[in-house]
Amino acid sequence: MMTQQHRTVLIISKFAEDREIYRHYLQAESRYIYNISEAESGTDGLLSCRLKKPDIILLDFSLADINGLDFLANLSEQMANSRPPVIMITGQGNESVAVKAIKSGVYDYLVRDETTPEFLLQAVQSAIENAELCQKVKATEEQSKEALQKSEEQLRFLQQAANVGFWDWNLVTNTATCSDKYYELHGLELGTPISYEISLASVLEQDKKRLDKHVRQALEQGTKLNIEFRILHPVWGVRWLAAIGQIFYNSQGRSYRMMGMVLDISERKKVEEELQQSQRFTQQIIETVPGLVYIYDLNEQLTKKNYVEIRITDTGKGIDPDFLPHIFERFSQAVNSTTRGKDGLGLGLSIVHHLVELHGGNVNAFSAGVGLGATFTVVLPLLEDEKMRV
Repeated sequence: MMTQQHRTVLIISKFAEDREIYRHYLQAESRYIYNISEAESGTDGLLSCRLKKPDIILLDFSLADINGLDFLANLSEQMANSRPPVIMITGQGNESVAVKAIKSGVYDYLVRDETTPEFLLQAVQSAIENAELCQKVKATEEQSKEALQKSEEQLRFLQQAANVGFWDWNLVTNTATCSDKYYELHGLELGTPISYEISLASVLEQDKKRLDKHVRQALEQGTKLNIEFRILHPVWGVRWLAAIGQIFYNSQGRSYRMMGMVLDISERKKVEEELQQSQRFTQQIIETVPGLVYIYDLNEQLTKKNYVEIRITDTGKGIDPDFLPHIFERFSQAVNSTTRGKDGLGLGLSIVHHLVELHGGNVNAFSAGVGLGATFTVVLPLLEDEKMRV
């Protein structure tokens, strides 16, 4: 046996006989239990709504103090967006009143003498279900709005933290919309209209033709854009940027849009240069002292290494075995409540991995577990003799 659902109804009419008829109609309903309250005047009706919001209001146009339209205006002011659905009932049909009532937000307009029990119950049922649906839609919209706002805040944070700017280039109009970080990275005044030519103007002359060639090639061949170049920033001087873009096509197969991001890689370039200098220095030492780097093979034959291995071991907090395979992935961080908020973005080891691979080497990590320290091993190839000559 299904449990009957309770519904609260407020009947407002100056006619006690009419209120009794509506009560009788509602109580004959078997699917729901109607908790009914009554009011003779608009003032009492507003007070009842203030004390407890009903699921629906049956409102007679004729009240003891004001008419139904005045009541609706006062109710909207009192309850704003939380107003319950209202069904207005009049003694005789009046088209002018009906139009004003609908404009005031009533769900339905009924004529008393033409209202049967079935008709009234159907109108009440429909009004309540419609109001519940509207509330759900409104709640969903609010949740979506909050989620979108949160996502935008997170995106802005990541853009600032990772030095990433985003751009959306309309290929038809040659105009672009860009994030605030894009303006900052290019040294442009916020709000400046952006076009391809304006963005290209800040690129160093040595890199301008190469960048333009890659962009046009991506547009002509439909390939992704992925290029590094230098700009002359009005405040920071020469900076390295990396641009990554994707082309979008319409239903006719014509390109109409390119979206992408630009990020400041100046620090990475600086590290790469320092690594190259360090590798050259190491090679010079090896060439100067030939017996410095040797290994024994399995047959105990002395063999000269063609690579350098750097191993760093600590006795720190160690690495969870489940997290170890993901340690070099971008934005990866092990859960650690004691260091939460101090571990950064999880980009450091990813950058190390990328830089080592750029030099033809590899890096790996080992840990016996949490609290047992960790070992990081970097292997880099030695430069060939001809690369050492200047």
